[in-house]
Amino acid sequence: MNLKFTFLTFTFCFLCFLSVSQAQNVCVELIPSADVLSSEGAMKKMAGDKQKFWDNGQVISVKFIGGSEFVRAKVRQYAQEWSQYAHISLRFVADNANAQIRIAFEQGKGSWSYLGKDALSIASHLPTMNYGWFNEKTNDREFSRTTLHEFGHALGLIHEHSHPAAPIPWNKEKVYAYYAQQGWNREKVDRSVFRRYNHQITQYSEYDRLSIMHYAVPNEHTIGDYEVPWNTVLSETDKRFIAQIYPKPIKPTTPTTPTKPTKPTKPIKPTPPVPPGPQALRPTSLAWGWYGIPFPSVDAATEYSQGRTYLFYKDKYIQWNYDERTILEPMSLKDWNGVPFDRIDAAFYWEVTQKVYLFRGTQYVRYDVATNKTDAGYPKNIQAMWGGSQMFSSVDAAFRWSGNKIYFFKDNQYLRYDMSTNKVDQGYPRTINATNWRKLSFTKIDAVLKWTYPIVYIFSGGQYHRYNIETDRTF
Repeated sequence: MNLKFTFLTFTFCFLCFLSVSQAQNVCVELIPSADVLSSEGAMKKMAGDKQKFWDNGQVISVKFIGGSEFVRAKVRQYAQEWSQYAHISLRFVADNANAQIRIAFEQGKGSWSYLGKDALSIASHLPTMNYGWFNEKTNDREFSRTTLHEFGHALGLIHEHSHPAAPIPWNKEKVYAYYAQQGWNREKVDRSVFRRYNHQITQYSEYDRLSIMHYAVPNEHTIGDYEVPWNTVLSETDKRFIAQIYPKPIKPTTPTTPTKPTKPTKPIKPTPPVPPGPQALRPTSLAWGWYGIPFPSVDAATEYSQGRTYLFYKDKYIQWNYDERTILEPMSLKDWNGVPFDRIDAAFYWEVTQKVYLFRGTQYVRYDVATNKTDAGYPKNIQAMWGGSQMFSSVDAAFRWSGNKIYFFKDNQYLRYDMSTNKVDQGYPRTINATNWRKLSFTKIDAVLKWTYPIVYIFSGGQYHRYNIETDRTF
């Protein structure tokens, strides 16, 4: 599962403040002091309460402490977006009513929220959330970004930059120097910026650079060309994760009187790929599983940004939109600015830098999503840049497994490449078979498409398998 991650062990609050000179939000974790805990909260804290999530389906009461009607309305508007995906209701009550979440607008005191049900342990006259820079001049992007972020904390989510597998290549000395200007010592920077949570105390899976819970990482704070922009809306992973933490009930179907079967008609829009029925043979026909696809087979495939997927065949490609579940008409490969190839052998998307790697013969190019063009200095030789003689001279397929691992396929072999070390892992190449890739019937792979985590599609000829990279098997 391509999940966010949530803190399950310690009791913290999250304090976000704005550095006006750099417009950089930073989140500091603080242990709630005894003077803000209710007597019941103090008892819970001493007992070591580990549960931060609210009960699924719970109606959470929310009230404001101060603030104009304008900023209140904006907070109500954006906070409710979480309820579109989570089985949680936010009920805004009168100022004089009791409430589980209490929102203040104390200027200059940062924007922050207690984590999940930790709010229940805070004395009832104190706020559990604050917005320290909202006013009538605040724009909608800032209302969206900050409100969604703080209510994410209120529902139990922590910061994505602290993900156990976050691949951020920090330039630590520059980061220390920057935060020293804010009055932070190295210990505080280590704790608040560099620390990653232990995988044993977090619920997580794959790192999500686009998460609303990820604050911006400027390029000058990292080594190489790496940065994270301000995320202002919920990512697709945010939506999926919160829906799994707080799953909505499945609506029961109403029995109907059987009617005479009618001849099926073709849908206007193709449905997304689904596994064949239990009696169907595997692998599945491409024409059957990817209804509407105009290609007899797939040469290469890659995920992209904003819910898009591209599949290549000869000098054409198609775009599949996750959200709209539509396949666009075939387009010319020449639309990819600066790509010098007549067709694509393999492709994969490296979301860390938002680059797409396209391979043809012994060469490859790196395509920049932000500028929509091939980076300067390409094409380059594959072996010269990807591990030397240990790397295949050409590749049939490629995809990112998770973390820093990329799999490359050539004929009946495959190897695993580590992007963090720029080397082929030891013990490779290996043979493509049903043992190394459990229950896979193919011995040669044309293309691999990473779908919504943990599912990948493996194509060969006019057929495909679905593979779960968490259970490491075909299904």
